[in-house]
Amino acid sequence: MSCDICSKAMNRGQGYILSTSQVVYDPGYWKRAFKLLPSTAEQVERALPGFLRQMSSSESDWVVCEECMAFLKADRSWAAKHFQDYVKTGKRPSLQDTGPADSGRAALVASGAFEAMFGRRPRTVAEAEPFQGKVVSSEEFSRLMAKLLPAGDRNQLEQVVASLRVRCGTCGAIIAVQETQVTESGMDCPRCGKPWFLIKRK
Repeated sequence: MSCDICSKAMNRGQGYILSTSQVVYDPGYWKRAFKLLPSTAEQVERALPGFLRQMSSSESDWVVCEECMAFLKADRSWAAKHFQDYVKTGKRPSLQDTGPADSGRAALVASGAFEAMFGRRPRTVAEAEPFQGKVVSSEEFSRLMAKLLPAGDRNQLEQVVASLRVRCGTCGAIIAVQETQVTESGMDCPRCGKPWFLIKRK
């Protein structure tokens, strides 16, 4: 058995299973993938459109090793449980969001990761349409999310995703909300890794 990200052989006693969406919507995956490629920024840039299509169109879930999982934000306990079930039964689990991911959102996340690593957006990947929304500070975004997350209003969250970009208070990067990922503990800037907000547990 080998990792679907780095292709290294895996110990069957320890691993994780994630959906395609959990992988390709995570900036950490693209940063990891770019580091694994023995290529210059220009070579990565040329290959990126085809690589994006291939990765985001994956029908099956991903087996991920411990080393690669350290780059991702997904819930480790659930992903580990799915892996153990797979090892015991020989059948891949049926994850809620199994199947291909939205290539447009994956492209946005990959472009942001490319910018974080190489200092510019890739010229070979265009955003679907010009952004017409509002740019808010990460502090303002934090306050908004603190209100929306407990309410669990999916429609309102989707409107926020479509209408806002966030300026990181640490590095100043302006980031589309689609590039970000909320975890159990909060959200970090996908460029510099500094926290935007933390979710406090009682």
